[in-house]
Parts: sequence; C-alpha cells; structure tokens
Amino acid sequence: MLRELAGRADSAISSVYDDLQRRKDALLAIPESDRKKLAKQVKALYDVSSMGGGFGSRSGDCISLLESSDGSSFSFFTKNELNEAAKKIKDSWTYSSAEAEALVERAAKWGIDWAADGDEKKRNFLKEIEEGKGQRFLSEALEAYKKLGNNSDLSGRSGYRIGSDSYMHALERDVFDCNIPSSYGADWGNPQYEKLLREALQEIASQIQNNLEEAQRNNWYMRDENAEHMREGNSQSGKVRNQHVFLGCI
Repeated sequence: MLRELAGRADSAISSVYDDLQRRKDALLAIPESDRKKLAKQVKALYDVSSMGGGFGSRSGDCISLLESSDGSSFSFFTKNELNEAAKKIKDSWTYSSAEAEALVERAAKWGIDWAADGDEKKRNFLKEIEEGKGQRFLSEALEAYKKLGNNSDLSGRSGYRIGSDSYMHALERDVFDCNIPSSYGADWGNPQYEKLLREALQEIASQIQNNLEEAQRNNWYMRDENAEHMREGNSQSGKVRNQHVFLGCI
C-alpha cells in the first residue's frame, strides 16, 4: 500500500514540476499565498513518498520555482510597487498590450519625454506608471509585467489554475484516490498527509491485532500465506507485536 502511494506521490510531484516549468515566466501572476500553500503541499507529498520508499526527486525543484518566482535580484523598489505598475501596463484602456509594452520599454531606455514624442496622452500614461521613480523603475516594472503574463495561461494539466484550491484537491485525489478530510488537506496551507496515513495504518494495525486475538481465543486456523499477509500488514504499520498465531492448512 505504501509503495503504491509513494509512486502516486512521486507522479504528482513530477506533474507539478512540469506545470511550473511550462508556466515559469508567468508564475508571478499566482497569488503569493497560493504559491506558499502549493510549496507546502509538495513538501507534504514528498513526506508521503519517503514513507513508501520513494524519492520525490523533483520536490526541491518545485519549491525553488515557487519561492523564486518573485525574482531574487536586488531592487530599490518593493514587490507591491512593481506589481501595481505592471498591472497598470496590463490593464491599460488606452493602448493595446503591445503598444503599452513598447511605450514603457522606450521610456525605460530613453526617458518619458523622448518616448512620448510630444504626445500628452502618452506622457500622462507613462507618468502614471512611473510616479516619479525614474527610468530604472520603469525597467523593473516592465520585467514584472512580462512575468505577469496572462492568467489564462496558468492552468496545469488538470485544467485548474496552478496553486488554486481545485488544483491542489486534484493532486490529492490523484494520490489518495479520494477526497481527503479538509483537516488533513492543503486548503489551509498545512497539509497533514503523513499524519493521515499514520492514523490510518494504526487503525488497520489495531484491527489486525483484534482479529489475531480473537483467533487465539477461538482456536481459529488460517493458511500460512494468509498469516504472512497479516504479519506484513502489521509490520508496515509500525506496530509489529510478537503474537503466537495458530497456523495450519485447512
């Protein structure tokens, strides 16, 4: 059971990695809170993989992509300032996205007056973005705009937006083959998959223990291969006990 779960957890992690790689230039458009929740989910899936002897080899790459999607280079400006400026470029009612991008690019290189070329409407548009912060700000705002991309391009292979609750629920269904209780899930940013599995295994072990004790009391017999299966199940749960089982062939 654990080996099969580990394999599915590995596949889920690889799926996240593939999605992030395909959309890496637009990851800034994913809310920071969702990126953090997805990073924690990947870590929790890695723990599931480790429990079953898996490797989760892409988990670190996923987390690095999610944590570095804001860019790590030094800037004099805050992330919020750059994001707001990028949205002004993206949401312009006056110019198409290509026109707005070209205008800001020229202003970042040569200054607002040169880019506007005597057009007061262009000058006002650029001034509203720049807010007196200079050409360097326009250059960084343009980079932030390019990273924003288009929200419609942020869907993963499941069809859901990367980092959304629906996206993370789909991953859980792929791994556990069911909708797990929300108290153990990724919704709140603290998935408890390992705890869920340990509690489930403990419950299985307790049931096996009860069955063995009942078999002893009633002098029931079982085939060797069935007893071996029960021992293996008890061993996987981490609750192996020395039990004297009546074995025999029917």
